[in-house]
Amino acid sequence: MCLSIPHKITKITGIIATVQCGTKNHILDVRLLPKVKVGDYVLNENRFAIYQVPKKEALATLKLVTNAQEN
Repeated sequence: MCLSIPHKITKITGIIATVQCGTKNHILDVRLLPKVKVGDYVLNENRFAIYQVPKKEALATLKLVTNAQEN
């Protein structure tokens, strides 16, 4: 089973986005999701953003992951 954690887009330059997951920043290619913008949440695979996650769903998932790490 694979778990993909939502990443929040913090900066976009062309087709490259800087995203934040927890306290870490990563670089993703966003050309598959041309309508994403700063503040959106995405799932990624092999450094490509592949799915835009609704904010409510992303925050709920992040809350679950955070609670699981604390236990």
